[in-house]
Amino acid sequence: MIRRIFFVVSFVLLFPVLNLSAQYSSVLDDKIELKTEKFFNSIVEADNIFFGTYIKGGQTKARVRVKTSFVGELEGDIIVNNLDNEKIRRKYKRDPYKQGVDYIFMTKKDGGENKLIEDSVSVPVNNNMTNFSFNSPYKMNFWQPFDIRLFEVAVNAIREKSDKMLSDSTRKTFIELFNEYIKDKKTAELKNALVAAKIAEISFDFTTYDKLLELGDTLECLAVKHSSKVMGEIYFNQNIIPKLSDMSQDAVTAFAIAAMKIASKPGAKAIEKILNNVETYSPPSSECFPYPEPPSNKEFFIRAVIEIDAPETLRILSMQIQSGGSDWLATVLGIISDYEGEDLTELVLKEATKERLSARKLEFSNYFDRIKSPTTAKTLMKLFEKSGDLYWKKVILTTLGKYQYKETLPFMIKILKEDSLEEIRTAAAIAIGELNAVKGAKPLYEFIIREKSILAKSIAIDALAKIADRSVQDLLKQISKNQEDPKIRETAANARDDNLFILRYGRKKN
Repeated sequence: MIRRIFFVVSFVLLFPVLNLSAQYSSVLDDKIELKTEKFFNSIVEADNIFFGTYIKGGQTKARVRVKTSFVGELEGDIIVNNLDNEKIRRKYKRDPYKQGVDYIFMTKKDGGENKLIEDSVSVPVNNNMTNFSFNSPYKMNFWQPFDIRLFEVAVNAIREKSDKMLSDSTRKTFIELFNEYIKDKKTAELKNALVAAKIAEISFDFTTYDKLLELGDTLECLAVKHSSKVMGEIYFNQNIIPKLSDMSQDAVTAFAIAAMKIASKPGAKAIEKILNNVETYSPPSSECFPYPEPPSNKEFFIRAVIEIDAPETLRILSMQIQSGGSDWLATVLGIISDYEGEDLTELVLKEATKERLSARKLEFSNYFDRIKSPTTAKTLMKLFEKSGDLYWKKVILTTLGKYQYKETLPFMIKILKEDSLEEIRTAAAIAIGELNAVKGAKPLYEFIIREKSILAKSIAIDALAKIADRSVQDLLKQISKNQEDPKIRETAANARDDNLFILRYGRKKN
C-alpha cells in the first residue's frame, strides 16, 4: 500500500475548527497565499456576523448601523475596529469603504470593542444581493451577486455543523432555498450553495442534484467537483462516473478532484480509461479551478490515482512514466515526488533502470534529488536488499551517496565488505567517499588493500581522497609506499594532493 506523507510545506492542511481535509487544495494552490479555509474559519470563530450600513470612519475603525444580525445580538450604531487588518484589503488594495454602502461584517469581541476578523471579508450588499463567492472568497474576479438569504442560512449551517449540532430547521431552510434556485435556474446561488452544502454536510435527493449537471458551464464543473462530498460515494459511482463521456472537459477534469476526495476505487478505473484516450487540456482559471494557472487535466488525473491508492495505481503510473517525452516524464515524476511511499519509490527505480535516453535519465535523477529525506534513505536501503538488479542497486548507492546522510554509512560499509559483486562493492566505495564521513576512511583503506582489481582500487582511492580529515593523508601515504602496482602508487600520490587541497580550501579542485 502507498503511504502518503507530503514533502511540500503545508501540503496537508486541516481546517483547525471545522476539521475538514484540504490535502487537494493545499497541493494545487500552494501559490495562493490567502487560503479559502481561513475565511470559513472566520465564520466559525466570529462572535458577530451582521449586515449593516457603513456610516463613517477612518482607516482603522468606523461607525456602522446594524440592519440585521445573522450571528449575535448587535443592534443600532456600533464601532468596528481593525478595518486596516483585513487581509484582502491589504493584499489587493480594494476600494475604501464607502459611506452609505451596506456590507456584511464578521467580528470578534475584544473587551467592549468589535474587531474585524482579518481573514474574513467585508461582503458588499446591494438590494439584498451579496456580491461575493464562497468558492473563491479572496478572488474578486469571481464574485457575483447572489441572494443574501443564502448567505445567512449558509453561515448558520456552517457554524452549527462545526458544533456538530446542525438543526433540522436550518437544514430544511437550506434545502428549500436550494430547490427554489434549481427551479429558477439561479446559477450564482447554486454555485455558492454547493460549497456551503459541502462544508455543512447537507445532501440532496439524487434527482435534484442531477439537474445541476444539466445546467452546464461552471455550474456543471462545480457540481461534479463537489459531488462526492455533498452526495456521497453511492451517488458518485452511480450518477457521475457513467456520465463522464457526455461531460465537458472542465467537468471531467473536476471529476478527478471528486474521486480523490473519497478515494474512489471505481474512479481510478475510470481515470485509467480517460488517460488512455484524452489529450492534454489546461482548464481556464475559474470558480471551479481558482488558481492563477490551473494544472492540466492529466496532472489532476495523475494526482488523483495516487491519492486513491487503487489496485490499478501503480500500473497507471507506470504507463504514464513510459509514455510521452521528457517533459511529461518530468511532470509525472514531479507529482509522484510530492508523496512518500516505498512502492512509489520502487516503481520509479524500476522504470529508471530501464531508461536509456539521457534526457529522461536526467529527469529520474531530478526525482531522487527532490525526494531526498532520511525516510527516503531508509526506503532505498530496504529496496536495495530486495533487488537483484545490478543497475538498480548502483542507482540506489549513487543516490545515497548524493544524499550524504551519515546514518547510511554502516549500510554502505557492510556492502563494501560483503557483497559478492565487485561492481557493487566499488559503487559502495564511491558512495562512502561522497558521504565525507571520517569513519568511512578506514573501511575504504582496507577495501583498497583487500581488492585485486586495479580499477576498483583506483576508484576507492579517489573516494578516500574526498574525505576531509588529516588521517586520510596517512592512509594514502601508506598506499603509495606499500602497494606493488606502480599505477596504484601513482594514483595514491595524486590523491594525497587532491585531499590536501580539500583540507586547505574546503572544496575539491576544479
